[in-house]
Amino acid sequence: MRSEHPAIELAAPLGPASLEEWFGPLSAAVRSDWPDDPGWLLHERAALIDQPSTRDHVLGVARVQGRVTGCFQVRMELLENLDVADLEVWVDPAWQGRGVGRALLGAAEDVARRKGRSLMTGSTETPLGSRDGERRLAFAQAAGYEPVLAEERRELRLPVDAAHLDTLEAQARRRAPTYRVVTWSGPCPKEWEAGRLVAAAAMSTDAPAGGVELEPERWDVDRLRRREQMVEAMDRAVLAAAAVSRDGELAGFTELAVPRSAPAVAYQADTVVLPAHRGQGLGMLVKVANLRVLQRRFPCTRRVVTTNAASNAPMIRVNDALGFRLTGTGWVWQKRLV
Repeated sequence: MRSEHPAIELAAPLGPASLEEWFGPLSAAVRSDWPDDPGWLLHERAALIDQPSTRDHVLGVARVQGRVTGCFQVRMELLENLDVADLEVWVDPAWQGRGVGRALLGAAEDVARRKGRSLMTGSTETPLGSRDGERRLAFAQAAGYEPVLAEERRELRLPVDAAHLDTLEAQARRRAPTYRVVTWSGPCPKEWEAGRLVAAAAMSTDAPAGGVELEPERWDVDRLRRREQMVEAMDRAVLAAAAVSRDGELAGFTELAVPRSAPAVAYQADTVVLPAHRGQGLGMLVKVANLRVLQRRFPCTRRVVTTNAASNAPMIRVNDALGFRLTGTGWVWQKRLV
């Protein structure tokens, strides 16, 4: 079939394409890569986009003969990293390799320039054994993007045997006998609010970043509550566990998100141990505690999915000990616009 030059148009509320049209290629592409996952749901993406006070979003689609064949999203933070635009490009698998991705990428970069952004970032993730990884690598590099951080996706099959969790917890406890673990679901209790803010800020500074050029994030109670409202609008249940030091300081934290309408897969969100408390097994303690809660509250959940920087050896050791197995690899990309 001959290629046709795609027409690019913006999606609602800035253009004529509907959010449903925009979501179609995204969903098709994700399901092509991960057919056993529920993938993104439309209401989840809508909730992510509806953040006017902290982020600006511009959505666009590629249309060929009236049919939407691909989509892009440009996301721009409004609180920090004001020169950065984060990019997502998705092409319907039936239209890949026919110029749709190049047209979308060019249009997205034009949006970023008009918004005064000079640095584009984005990421790709490919299942193990797929040839698409080499194709995506070539596509990004041909467009002038530099790979700045290698990432790895891992999955944990549930349930994890209770005896195995007992063993891991006992080993960690021997290294951290003075810490206690607390758990909660939903919004962070006020008692742990200050520590949760410190942990959130640490995620933007302490996690391996490779060559990614980003500023530290500034967190306050308003930002935390807005994030929690967003996750609730996504209809995701949040399970959290924290390690608390003898003096009452929140020393380590982890969080899982479970889509209520598709709970077969849970997604690992933040996990962080503050620098003064590292090397004492706290990452394992909080993850074990949260897995126990997950298996009790959501026995229908069959897998946990997590993505880490490939260089994050301490967290990968924890995940491997729990039983996570590598299922995909990817890159974070960066490009200076001129």
